[in-house]
Amino acid sequence: MTAMVALAAWVAGLGVAGVAVALTGPVRAGRIALAAVFVVLTLLATPPLLAAFARPLVPLLTPWLLPVLLAAPAAFHAFVLARAADLPVAPPIRRRHLVLPTLGVLTALGYMALSDAQRRILFVEGDLPPGAAPAILALATFALVLAWPAVAGVYVVSIVRLMARYRARLKHRFSNIDRMEMRWVEGFMGVVALLWLCAAAALLTDNLSSTPAPAGEIMLVMTGVLLLLLIGFSLDGRTVAPMDAGPVGGPEPGTPGPRKYARSALTRDHAERLAERIGRAMREDELHLDPNLSLTRLSRRVGAAPNMVSQTLNDTLGRTFFDYVNDQRIDTAMGWLKETEMSVLDIAIAAGFNSRSTFYKAFRARTGQTPQDYRRGVASQAAE
Repeated sequence: MTAMVALAAWVAGLGVAGVAVALTGPVRAGRIALAAVFVVLTLLATPPLLAAFARPLVPLLTPWLLPVLLAAPAAFHAFVLARAADLPVAPPIRRRHLVLPTLGVLTALGYMALSDAQRRILFVEGDLPPGAAPAILALATFALVLAWPAVAGVYVVSIVRLMARYRARLKHRFSNIDRMEMRWVEGFMGVVALLWLCAAAALLTDNLSSTPAPAGEIMLVMTGVLLLLLIGFSLDGRTVAPMDAGPVGGPEPGTPGPRKYARSALTRDHAERLAERIGRAMREDELHLDPNLSLTRLSRRVGAAPNMVSQTLNDTLGRTFFDYVNDQRIDTAMGWLKETEMSVLDIAIAAGFNSRSTFYKAFRARTGQTPQDYRRGVASQAAE
């Protein structure tokens, strides 16, 4: 029990630190939702502390953990949405996200209507007191807890789709996106899934076994690790800045010929001339060698609005900004691999890539082989 209390205190301390980071750190978009995530994770880890230091409050406070649990997926979804949304301010919370937490609040209020003795039997002794009201509340709690994984799964799917759209938007605006992709979100959700499994295991062993199970301790350790990771990632304030020049990208794909440009200020002839200017600017200024090249900078160089440049790349050249620039970088890298003795890492950095791994991924996608294999192939052809 001492270990449980110590771990719970550790988690609570991390949670308080996380709330402070969320409210005062560099992340502006979604900071309230982020603080809510820290509060939720902290509160869910407090039962051992309540049992050790505030046992008389256990019957009074435990019911409120239900709406906290039910609010957890919506809170994290709100944070990711705010970080990835193409808006200057966080989007408003829709009513459907409040349905399950509201049901949890109503159930907790129902527990508050019970007598102190009934709540003590329920939450301290772990038995069901006589009467219809406790039975109905216990059944409602069971139904809500049972619905939680399904609802959380819906949020997971929504977050995955949201991140896919976010990364697609990154490719329309930036030439290097590996540091902005927020890949940690998937890892966070994976750890949360493991945490839920540990919670389920703890619940089963508490009810079916007479021996103490380590699942509770493991759950607290994972919660602490989760909070540490979230604190670290929440210190990264990089987001996609909203664009002032209208939506990124062209009209709907697959729209035939002239109608494709009918709803845009960009005509076919204008797009073709703009494509020539883009190509000339890239060749003459070697803009692709800048690892921080963005759609905004290219747009300023060619004297066109960002949405028009993006539409030209999409519709006329058939490439996103990210793919177009990285094609230029791969072409340059292939020339250096063929003509110089530069190391692969030096070539990757000089060509505009932020890391060796990003270069390898792009090079393999373009050529079907690694840079070393390409260099060896060129050398063997020259020897023949």
